[in-house]
Order: sequence, then structure tokens, then C-alpha cells
Amino acid sequence: MVENVALTLTPTRTVEEVVVSLFADNGERPELPVAIVRDRNPDRTVKVIRVYHSMWPLTGKHRVRSPLLPADPELHAEGTPGDYQRALAEGDLEGIVGSLRDRRLRTRAERRGVPPPERCGS
Repeated sequence: MVENVALTLTPTRTVEEVVVSLFADNGERPELPVAIVRDRNPDRTVKVIRVYHSMWPLTGKHRVRSPLLPADPELHAEGTPGDYQRALAEGDLEGIVGSLRDRRLRTRAERRGVPPPERCGS
């Protein structure tokens, strides 16, 4: 059985989200969330179809694939993403939360025209 969840259409892309109910050998019926992406050429012919799903509902664990590109030791994230990645690598929970909190507060403040914290006292 397939349950339709969402459909998103643009002139060049369709994304369909569904939940597929499966039948397991042990009698269980795992549900598999699936996303199907169709990209189209300007003439509306199909350019590519991609299917995304997690292995978790099928195996009870995530399957981590190997990287498509080799690591680049010269490439480093900067700013908030860099702060987050460094804190994550160091297991620094306060740093992780702080990097996210700072960005979220700054974004909200900027939308309302509030100056950044470092400029509030000047």
C-alpha cells in the first residue's frame, strides 16, 4: 500500500513524498517513507529521477555510505557552520547549542531591525 503524503511542483522539478507499507517475512508491516524527485529539461522531458529513503525502517540501523569525493584538508567551514562543526567534533554541547542559538537570535533581531549584541552598548 502507498500513502501519498505531499506533492511539490515547480516548472522543472516534482517531489513526491509517500509512505510505502511493506510486508516482512516475520509478519511485521514496516512503513518506509520515500521521496521521489523528477527533474525535467526545459522541453519538459525527464532529465533524471532520484529515489530517497532511509534503511532504518528496514534494518533498524542507518547505512552510512562512503564519501563521493576525497576529503580536502584545505577546506574549512567558517562562521557559524565552522563554530558548529568544531564544537560537534570536540563534543562541546554548550558550543553546539551556542552556535545555533547565536545565529537564530541574530536572524530574528536582524529581521526586526535590532542591532547585533556587540553594537548594543555603542
